[in-house]
Amino acid sequence: MKTNNGSMVVKVVALAALLTAMPTHAVRTLVWDKTVIPLRLVVGVEQMLHFESGVKPGLTELLNDPEIFRVMSTQGTVYITALRPFATQRTEFKLKNGDYILVDLSAETRKAPPTTMEPIKILADKGGDDESLQPASRRDAKAHKAP
Repeated sequence: MKTNNGSMVVKVVALAALLTAMPTHAVRTLVWDKTVIPLRLVVGVEQMLHFESGVKPGLTELLNDPEIFRVMSTQGTVYITALRPFATQRTEFKLKNGDYILVDLSAETRKAPPTTMEPIKILADKGGDDESLQPASRRDAKAHKAP
């Protein structure tokens, strides 16, 4: 079978362009240092929160309303979606080891909402010196707004 080198080059370039055009998301890593983590959601856009182990969300009465908020949790990842705007609600995420991580959730409507949100990985502070991790007490609430 004879191959045309020109068409092979075009196929390789097209594949490379397709792969680089695919959306990728960085994962923001935060360290729980006993400081409440503020998180502003965008109505209708799912937010993923990754934890090191299994986690059980403890929701307020307002967030238990299926017309306002949707939550699913599996294998250390929590998928949350605000269905309507709401003011700050303190939410407890109970880890498998019994510890709690506190997150202040709020939700707003945007005229031009993003299609996805940057996933967030939340780690428990183990007293390490990894400066690449962002302690919860060293960032301001604006860092958690959607792009």
